[in-house]
Amino acid sequence: MSRAPQQAGPDARLLQTQVATLSLLAQLTHRARHAATIEELAFLAVNETHGLVAYRQAALWRRDAAGAGRVLAVSGAPMIERDAPFPIWLERLMAALDRQRKNEGPLTAVASDLPADLAEDWGEWLPTQALSVALGGGGEVRGILLLARDLAQQAGIALLPRLV
Repeated sequence: MSRAPQQAGPDARLLQTQVATLSLLAQLTHRARHAATIEELAFLAVNETHGLVAYRQAALWRRDAAGAGRVLAVSGAPMIERDAPFPIWLERLMAALDRQRKNEGPLTAVASDLPADLAEDWGEWLPTQALSVALGGGGEVRGILLLARDLAQQAGIALLPRLV
């Protein structure tokens, strides 16, 4: 006697979503650990993490010193033109966010949180808000993954520092 497939209830769908997220995290972690170059790792961080947390645009910034560093990758861009206006503005933004950081936790940023010269250009480059996720460990921030998005969403944020 065969049974008709049963519809998955809310608990089953939640479990399926959690398993899929953990599977993606495991795959991305494996790929991150086996990245041959920093460029490959940066590309992975800004282009392949969308399944963990929703964002419209991402950028990875490497910290050289407190409040100083350089953008390594931007989502959707195969390479960065260093003298173009967006990367120049983005490096200034990331440095400002790094200076505002008080701990290793994620920092939500909107234009009004920034110095006037950065805030006035925010709407030209990024959606409503951005999440600055510190990357590193042992109390040392080595970089920032910036996730620009329209909605305040926290799901998946805690997983990102473990990836890179």
